[in-house]
Amino acid sequence: MAEIYGGVYINHKFLIGVSGAAVTNDIEVPEEYSTMPGVKMSYQYGQFGLMTEYTLWSNRAIHLSFHVMNGAGFTVQYQRSPSWDNDGYWEDYEQTSHDTNWFFVTEPGVKIEMNVFKWMRFSPGISYRAAYGSEGLGLTDDDLSGISTNLTLKFGKF
Repeated sequence: MAEIYGGVYINHKFLIGVSGAAVTNDIEVPEEYSTMPGVKMSYQYGQFGLMTEYTLWSNRAIHLSFHVMNGAGFTVQYQRSPSWDNDGYWEDYEQTSHDTNWFFVTEPGVKIEMNVFKWMRFSPGISYRAAYGSEGLGLTDDDLSGISTNLTLKFGKF
């Protein structure tokens, strides 16, 4: 999943900002959950919301940072790409998404940050995404929740 977030640091310790993330790979919808039977469908997942972060000992070369993203998550089914028919023409291509599903998501985590330059930090970490109220076809809260590892590059005035 690719994510971008940004915000303002207060007293070099507390960040408040916004975050957005989405999957970039092809997650196939099983035929029994497809909104268009016989058509190859994919799931799209995304999330966005308020990002807060608290950093301990930010003036040290290596330090800890705790963060949490709270906001909205969504899933949709869509036709990943059109295909060629037997005569060499594009088959009809459904451009709209199906089974749009909105829910609450929170993702707390912790990172070990390393000051690479005054304006750049490298931050490997771990987080847990928890989804609440998802009702997509073939997807449960448990399917969308779980542990993830993070590799973050931070740029700015710290």
